[in-house]
Amino acid sequence: MRLTFLILFVIKVNGFIAAQTNSTFFEKPSIDTTTIKNWPSIGEEKAISNDGKYFMYAIENKPIGNKTLIIKSTSTTWEREIIGDINGVFTNDSKQFILLINDTLNCITLGTNDITLIANISDYKLGQNEKEEWLACHLKNESNDLLISNLLSGNESRLKNVTDYSFKRNKLFFKTATGREKLVSTFEYLDMTSLSKRIIWTSTDNNVAIANYTVSNNGNQVAFTLKSKKNNNEEFSIWLYKNGMERAVEKVNNHTSRINNQLVVSSSTPKFSEDDKYIYFILNRVEVCTPKLERVSFDLWNYKDTLIQSTQLLRLKDAITSIDIISVESDSLIQLTGNYEVIVAKPVKGDFVVVSYNRMRDGIGDMYWLPGLETYFLVSLKDGSRKRLNTNVNSVFWFSPCGHYLLYYDPKTRQYNSYNLQSGKLAVLSTDIPNGWLSFQSEYYRGEPANMPKAPANGGVAGCWLDNDRAVWVYDNYDIWQLDLAGEKPPLNITHGYGRSHHIKLRLTDQTLYDHDIVHPGDSLLLVAYNTENKYNGFYRLIIGSESALESLVMGPWTWYHLGLTNDLDEGMRPLKARNVNTWIVKRQTSTEFPNFFLTTDFRSFQPLTDFHPEKYYNWLTAELISWKQLDGTVSQGVLYKPQNFDPRKRYPVLIHYYEQMSHRLYEYPAPEFSYAEPNISWFVSKGYLVFTPDIYYSSRPIGESAKNTMISGAEYLGHLPYVDGKRIGIAGHSFGGHETYYLLTHTDKFAAVLASAGCTNVISETLSLSINGGSNANWMSSMEQRMGGVALWQNSNLYIDESAVFFADKITTPLLILQNKNDDHWSGGVALFIALRRLNKKVWMLQYDGEGHILAETKDQIDFTIRMTQFFDHYLKFAPAPKWLTEGIPAKLKQIETGYALDPSGNCGKDCKVCKMWNEKMKKDSVGTMIEIQEKIKSDHWMVGTNGNN
Repeated sequence: MRLTFLILFVIKVNGFIAAQTNSTFFEKPSIDTTTIKNWPSIGEEKAISNDGKYFMYAIENKPIGNKTLIIKSTSTTWEREIIGDINGVFTNDSKQFILLINDTLNCITLGTNDITLIANISDYKLGQNEKEEWLACHLKNESNDLLISNLLSGNESRLKNVTDYSFKRNKLFFKTATGREKLVSTFEYLDMTSLSKRIIWTSTDNNVAIANYTVSNNGNQVAFTLKSKKNNNEEFSIWLYKNGMERAVEKVNNHTSRINNQLVVSSSTPKFSEDDKYIYFILNRVEVCTPKLERVSFDLWNYKDTLIQSTQLLRLKDAITSIDIISVESDSLIQLTGNYEVIVAKPVKGDFVVVSYNRMRDGIGDMYWLPGLETYFLVSLKDGSRKRLNTNVNSVFWFSPCGHYLLYYDPKTRQYNSYNLQSGKLAVLSTDIPNGWLSFQSEYYRGEPANMPKAPANGGVAGCWLDNDRAVWVYDNYDIWQLDLAGEKPPLNITHGYGRSHHIKLRLTDQTLYDHDIVHPGDSLLLVAYNTENKYNGFYRLIIGSESALESLVMGPWTWYHLGLTNDLDEGMRPLKARNVNTWIVKRQTSTEFPNFFLTTDFRSFQPLTDFHPEKYYNWLTAELISWKQLDGTVSQGVLYKPQNFDPRKRYPVLIHYYEQMSHRLYEYPAPEFSYAEPNISWFVSKGYLVFTPDIYYSSRPIGESAKNTMISGAEYLGHLPYVDGKRIGIAGHSFGGHETYYLLTHTDKFAAVLASAGCTNVISETLSLSINGGSNANWMSSMEQRMGGVALWQNSNLYIDESAVFFADKITTPLLILQNKNDDHWSGGVALFIALRRLNKKVWMLQYDGEGHILAETKDQIDFTIRMTQFFDHYLKFAPAPKWLTEGIPAKLKQIETGYALDPSGNCGKDCKVCKMWNEKMKKDSVGTMIEIQEKIKSDHWMVGTNGNN
């Protein structure tokens, strides 16, 4: 009987403990500032050995404040960790991993405990060809020795007095300098196969040196820039060496008769064309203007100026450049570009480039409203002759790999065109593709919206050029099409319409592999896939020339790699393939699982390589895709984030954050971070908020109305959910989202609190303004005018007025927090709205961080902003006491002394604030009990620990 009682007692106790595990007794803590400071993340460094047996990656913030490089086996438990901000490389034979720690080179024999150390090293480089591999180490000794090891044979050799070196194919190119008073400089190469040396250039003149050099793709030619000092002035010249020459020869200098006397050779590095036939180099235009001090100093602003005066003054010190070429085979010198011109397309093989004349290129010109803004020319590399191409602004060009065709997309006609470089025949290639299918981001722009930014086609050219330039692949919004470059055959849908019929975007996983490469029937290609409806992500296989449907490899509720999407939290990682075997490293994440690495050979089964889960120790989140009907009857989507300890019986406050479209983030990991301008999702959800990120769809209506169409309907939808308090919904938008936030603020009182950062409050003023540095703001102006339907201010001033919140400041009733820093183009607009609201006695506060611009870059500023933003929303959405910086402000004399973080239940943020009134009444009734309650709140909010207002 006693035994039975004891058993029952144990069961009862265990049951109690199990129940408590899911209760607040064992409730996970929320994310605080210490959590963020300690949070790990995957570093940029990653590599796989050629045989696929070893993998390298880095973890940031492990240990705290540092980084750890990890090399591990993909099939055994062998692993090595090296702490420090370092990187390394696998050797070509997959036998060693090499990295430099301080001044010691570590050569780790993979899979063993063996490490070869080479001390006193300043730097190292690896060189290889198809059969051999070499390691060159620069020693820190008086003679600047270069130690060279053959990693296959183990043979070693040394070169003395080496100042610079690099490998190219089977050659080691190096510079030496010997002597003290009389300097002897040489530029040589060492043939790694025969171990024979060849001098390319030498000099005993202390005033002459090689500034930089480049080696041709085949390794048989070298072009370099020679720097000479004459009369305390530096001059530069271009030299060329080819295999078989006795020495390098000078090709171009400032005194070459073929160069205009206003042009001089720049110090920039010359570049070989892809086929090694030409050398590209830059000439600077020198304009000597000496001000006369007795003259009046003033600026004349002339309406005929190509550049306004302020921009001209900013650019006085900038060299005006032209790009020239010289033929390797002859001395022919061709100037390719002039003023306001740039090269926009170069061939892999061939004798032409495409040059664009554009007043706005890189901000050079600012008359964006003029017709003929951009003109394109096909320029011959042989004789410099030009042919104007009949296409429009923002066209994009590609040369076919064999040099037979020029392919380009015209955004005005929305068609792909080809130009036969031999015959001069022009062909339109894509007329049979349904209208609109090639349009940019068509799923986000309903119909034919006037305010859709003009942009290239969706995804552009996939590459995959077929034999002898017969055809090329291009993307529509979902599928891949094959275009006949001669224009004789109709477009062929390579993916058989599968993408569009299933709402799946299909793209080549590694676009760069096929930009210029030729593929053949039977080749297997890996495609990345993204479902625009359920946000699933995965991979498909496509066999070139196969009539069968695509083969789905893996597709599901993860993020592997988002190719071509925008506004990502983490776009994932392009799969990393071992060179010699079909072994891949992939990274997988979800909203609830930290990004981890996996090994796969078939993209069906995946072997985990890492197992990081920092989120499991905190009150994390869940993510849910929701759809609702907008004000105009159309359907939108968004992601609703809930805390892990979500209780459907409670009613939660909601923070809505937006910037065009964000629903594709559904399965992306929202890592905790300090806020640089936008609210961090995991931070707010961990603290008991619901966070909602809706998609805004744009149509022919104005920008603000598109945002209103989504935001009002979305808030109403949320407000009807039983676990949402519809009266406690706040919104936050940054940059373009900030502009939309200001519009919403003046056109609805539905929201309880608003954060706007770096947004435009006065479209009229900013459309006719200068940038923060005084130069032209033409690029922003042009973009905004496009978003206004291409209508200028005086053509429809009411449209501009309605989009400008400052004109409707009196309509604002919602508490507003502005983040607006001085080094941002929208600063004056933020100040204007603040002043207007201050005059109207509206509740508004503006944060302006010294030295900051469009976003916060300094960690200490991000931490401070995160705290203040949270306190702001806590007050209005969670009914917490207002902090002193809201109730009393911070006098200028206490700048950098007083934070104002301390909660102030006796204070008042505004005479009509119901929250402050509630706390004031509590303080009057029971000051002791109320203060205990406040102290408990401070203890529970870890980010407030120690913030007494003076630290």
